Amino acid sequence: MKKFITILLTVALFVTATVLGVNSVYRVDTLDLNIRFVSEDAKIEAESLRADLAELYEKESVFTVKQADAENVFANYPYFRMTEFKKEYPNKLVIEATEDAEVFSVEKDGEFYVLALDGTVLSVRKTAENRSDGKPNVMINGMEVAGEKGELCISEKLNAVLPLLKELSTRFNGLRSNLVSVEYQLLGGTVEQYNLLTKEGVVIRVQQVKEFVAEKAEKITQVYFSLKDDERLKGSIYATNGSGKANAVYYPTDISFE
Repeated sequence: MKKFITILLTVALFVTATVLGVNSVYRVDTLDLNIRFVSEDAKIEAESLRADLAELYEKESVFTVKQADAENVFANYPYFRMTEFKKEYPNKLVIEATEDAEVFSVEKDGEFYVLALDGTVLSVRKTAENRSDGKPNVMINGMEVAGEKGELCISEKLNAVLPLLKELSTRFNGLRSNLVSVEYQLLGGTVEQYNLLTKEGVVIRVQQVKEFVAEKAEKITQVYFSLKDDERLKGSIYATNGSGKANAVYYPTDISFE
């Protein structure tokens, strides 16, 4: 019996030593955090993120590290979105990330909810200007928002128009270069309309924003880019649905669809 116990202890010690040796060899000693930056502020925040990740994995083996743990750390940094988590043996972690750009600002109770293009709440602060260049974000008017930083905003009206705004962003080479504000309007108590004010002055008025999103965005941009310089200073582009498809028409003076 004593001999059997001795053998068991020997085997246990051998396994323990082997595991400790493997963990020592494959312990994370290099963490590469590569981030595509949009703003200078993010570079300062990235150092804090890097320190938190390094502390998280300081005594971990490459074999046992989990991407979910890194995602939990990233949750404390709403501007950063992890795009890749990769193990490079024997002891290196490579994490790729990008900084979400500010696009929208929504005023609420004397502060501004600052949002990414997909509606993620990036910041809640006293200023509405974009932190990367100090220029205005696209103002959201007539739409209530709520939500925690790092999460998608809670706003039924805004979330309804975000897919269209995303489509327009790709066609306009970014919304901030063309739009000043997006306003929600209820016509006649029943018809929902979103008014997109351009920097030149022409207003894009959109109804039924959830329908024919890509087609509607394409029609809007076709009309917009076909306008002469003086036409872009006034009037409206009305985007609606009809005959089972999207339509967009320019009027030099506003008309009413109430």
